[in-house]
Amino acid sequence: MKLKKKSLRLGQVLCAPFIVFLILLLCGIPRANAQTPQQIAKKALAATVLLVMEDANGKPLGFGSGFFVDTNLIATNFHVIEGAIQGTAKLVGQETEYAIEVFTAVDEKNDLAILQVSAPDVQSLPLGDIDTVEIGEPVYVAGNPKGYFEGTFSDGIISAIRGSSTDKRLQMTAPVSSGSSGGPVLNGRGEVIGVSFATFHDGQNLNFAIPSNYLKGLVVCTQGVAKFNRGEHAVAIADFDTATRLNPDYADAYMWRGIAKSELGERAAAIADFDTVIQLKLRRRFQNRKTTRAIIGQNAAVITDFNTAIRLNPDYASLYMWRGIVKNELGQYAAAIADLNAAIRLEPDFAFAYNYRGNAKLGLGQHSAAIADYDTAIRLNPNYTIAYSNRGLVKTNLGLYEDAIADLNTAVHLEPDFVLAYFNRGKTKTNLGQYFAAITDYDTAIRLEPDFVQAYLNRGIAKGKLSLYKAAITDFDTVIRFKPDFPDVYYNRGIVKHELEQYFAAITDYDTAIRLEPDFVQAYYNRGISKHKLKQYADAIADFDTTIRLKPDNVQAYYNRGISKHKLEQYADAIADFDTVIRFKPDFADAYCNRGIVKHKLEQYADAIVDYDTAIRLKLDNVQAYYNRGSAKAMLGLYEAAITDYDTTIRLKPDNVQAYYNRGRAKNILGHPGEAQRDLQMALKLAEQTGNVHLKPQIELAIQGSR
Repeated sequence: MKLKKKSLRLGQVLCAPFIVFLILLLCGIPRANAQTPQQIAKKALAATVLLVMEDANGKPLGFGSGFFVDTNLIATNFHVIEGAIQGTAKLVGQETEYAIEVFTAVDEKNDLAILQVSAPDVQSLPLGDIDTVEIGEPVYVAGNPKGYFEGTFSDGIISAIRGSSTDKRLQMTAPVSSGSSGGPVLNGRGEVIGVSFATFHDGQNLNFAIPSNYLKGLVVCTQGVAKFNRGEHAVAIADFDTATRLNPDYADAYMWRGIAKSELGERAAAIADFDTVIQLKLRRRFQNRKTTRAIIGQNAAVITDFNTAIRLNPDYASLYMWRGIVKNELGQYAAAIADLNAAIRLEPDFAFAYNYRGNAKLGLGQHSAAIADYDTAIRLNPNYTIAYSNRGLVKTNLGLYEDAIADLNTAVHLEPDFVLAYFNRGKTKTNLGQYFAAITDYDTAIRLEPDFVQAYLNRGIAKGKLSLYKAAITDFDTVIRFKPDFPDVYYNRGIVKHELEQYFAAITDYDTAIRLEPDFVQAYYNRGISKHKLKQYADAIADFDTTIRLKPDNVQAYYNRGISKHKLEQYADAIADFDTVIRFKPDFADAYCNRGIVKHKLEQYADAIVDYDTAIRLKLDNVQAYYNRGSAKAMLGLYEAAITDYDTTIRLKPDNVQAYYNRGRAKNILGHPGEAQRDLQMALKLAEQTGNVHLKPQIELAIQGSR
């Protein structure tokens, strides 16, 4: 996809192979006693920080809250740090700013991140157990609303516990303002039971927090990595088991468990974990392209560690496969294929390696070769769900829609809850024009994955194709609520608003898409179309200019720029644009017709007729070309030929007022007043029916003159 903004690059990712770091054992902490609000506030605010995130030039990108969960480790929301290059953390009420050094763990799905700073003397907050939380229980929130009101402490109650076991959220009445995202939510014992992350401004007391168990999963994974690096593989696996239980969608825990199992020779179990990692990452890829870029940034640091592992274990196929997968995520497709070739050479029946080699070949545009690898993966493992889904996606790209649907049907049959299979099948059905069926698949994908952003987007697009514009906008609004910096959704919402003739609103959406992605070619083009509709021709031309600069072979941009220039009476420039269109696309009938209209305005009637002739030859039912050709012939005194063209115009469009009017005038000039009267009377009737107040007086005058 299109996002160009850089993702956070704060040095190395510490939750990566063969890196040792300190952790705090949070397991087995005794249940704390109840504390007063004053006691909780004192401890919470002493561990709460204001985070300021910046780009490479030190320009602030945003702010948020966080809190210490261990020595030198700060928990916050992923969205607080997403897209930044650097940042600082400052304890509430203190002047010292701590530079953020590295990530220790990231969980994009649950919007969590752990950052490392050098602040060894700060007391961390204990993590509580979400399973003990009850509706009606009092809670306390610490944070920095708006980034200015440092150290705000407020209270409320748990008003609901929403979502499934893998997507649970706490709803509370304690307020969460912008800037407080990432702050701790504590129970009456001073334990962190959640991380505040969202509020809905159109409702009262609709504030949400991410359960602390997901955060525990990150910490326990970190704990397991430290044990793995000490060679305690079996003990580490126990920690990774705990991490996956606490946070079932945390890909890093499965990755590490797979690596640990590989070291113990449990190859099949290791591959199953690696496969889970890829399923999770594939699912997230379609939800948020910027998130995927953040994953890629982390993977770059992992390759070095796999190099070390392969040097120590040169005959271990799984390591080559995994390194190949990581390289593929980084867009290093040729290098990925080389690694996957090595895995297959060491283990010729390695179905997983064939599947992922197919993915890498797809990245190089080698569609047939990718399908061949998926075929082999399926032959080796007939129940390999992901391979069917991947093969179906490639077939969709090749336009083999029916074959693609067959593969995706198989994937759904093998794994009825496989979200991506429904999503990809929805895309395929959209390409077939089966919009209702596509919407049904997107419905299922959303039911299975309620925050699947791309599924909402695609469902909105399908609804737009069915002219269900309000329903489409609802889906686009949902996407924006999840990901307010996603340019595609503003672009598509702009299209729908344009169709509703809400041109100003459409332009606003295109403005946002362009602000988020300055090289978004189609957004400039569509904004130009909306401005043209508002008769803002000069501004429209500016947008078409930008479109052409970014994409010099954009035929439609030249064409519409020519129309806008015609409206501004820039006739020579308009003809130049239509000439360019015709050079790119010699069979573009409307380009000839419009060039003819401009030549007509310049009184170049014979040349205009040549263009109308070509437009009609290319498009036999081109009503406008027949009408205009008739008018040009009339200007040359060729009234009989003009009447013939008006006859055709009326046959193709029986309610064409102008054609009856001009044909009546031509017949009157030729001395056929009776026929002229009939045409002019019909023109008057149609003008009255259509409310054409501008032409009606001319028709009435012509009727009087023909008697």
